[in-house]
Amino acid sequence: MIIFGPIMAWALPDRTGIADIAQVFHSNAAVVLFTLVVLHVLGALKHLMFHEDGTIARIFLPRKQMKDSE
Repeated sequence: MIIFGPIMAWALPDRTGIADIAQVFHSNAAVVLFTLVVLHVLGALKHLMFHEDGTIARIFLPRKQMKDSE
């Protein structure tokens, strides 16, 4: 297997300082992204079940085009 470029820093057994920092940043960013996706889905479900304000319908149903008054 050929290892090259940025991948080489991740594959080496003795990581350099920058690779450790990048690994911590990547792990934290993954947790934050996952949390935001879960919150987004929960918010959509809240609108669907409790608010009944048509938010979900506006997502899935096409809007009628408004005519410009001239």
